[in-house]
Amino acid sequence: GLPQGYAIEFFCRARNLADLYIDTLNPAYTFPEYWVESMKGTEILGRGGEGEQLNVVSLAGGPGFDHVSAALAATFCSYEPSGGATAPKQAALNVTVFDYEDGWGDLVQAMNDSTQRVLENDGIVCSWGGRCDITKSIFDEANSACQPLLHSAQVWSCQYCVAENAQRLRESDWIFFTELASHAAPGSMFILSEVHPRLWPDVLSAVERNCSSMQVGFNRSGRQMLIRKGTDPSQDEVTISNKDRELVRRFRELDGYHTRKIESGWTRQAPKRWDD
Repeated sequence: GLPQGYAIEFFCRARNLADLYIDTLNPAYTFPEYWVESMKGTEILGRGGEGEQLNVVSLAGGPGFDHVSAALAATFCSYEPSGGATAPKQAALNVTVFDYEDGWGDLVQAMNDSTQRVLENDGIVCSWGGRCDITKSIFDEANSACQPLLHSAQVWSCQYCVAENAQRLRESDWIFFTELASHAAPGSMFILSEVHPRLWPDVLSAVERNCSSMQVGFNRSGRQMLIRKGTDPSQDEVTISNKDRELVRRFRELDGYHTRKIESGWTRQAPKRWDD
């Protein structure tokens, strides 16, 4: 069916997010300092305390790509030297998947079962949370299933659904994300992934107006926007490096070019199929 076809076609998205997690440990890559420190203390990178469980929320997560990402990274990083051999430290993850469309529950369960079987770890759990609409307030009835996780989830991931909802998100003044950031637990991390970074200046502006305690940066030339909620209650302005501030300026220029192109009549052509 359609959901199964979608899951197979875009399964590569699991690798994109897993790369972000694992690259945090690679000195060849440059990440915001706050991000490295925070990620290194999580179960995803094998550094959580014994018996700790990391709660991850996947927004618009469809079949469970984000769960596979976290599970792969956590399993890879769980092998630590021990007396000349490698002794795996069993990671403990709880990933809850939300999506605007119903009907993903069976696939999410299948992704959970297959991941536990292949990685031989039933402490890595993925479950279907229900519907979620990122264009509405997080306190809207449409997002009631998300609300109980506001204070317990440490990582929130949203991949490839911002651009397709750009107009409605702008009309809502990004209320879902600003309320999420405002009410999430201190230290929470947010990962936004898109093919093109031109919307990140809008997100940053909304965060600066509403959530002064945030730390913001980018990865992969802006393909991923990385946000962390600070733990210092006295922080009164968003923290962002000069390098990333310059990226924001470039992203805003790119958005202007795109807007002018659309206004001049440009439309995206449908992709050609290999069997046409």
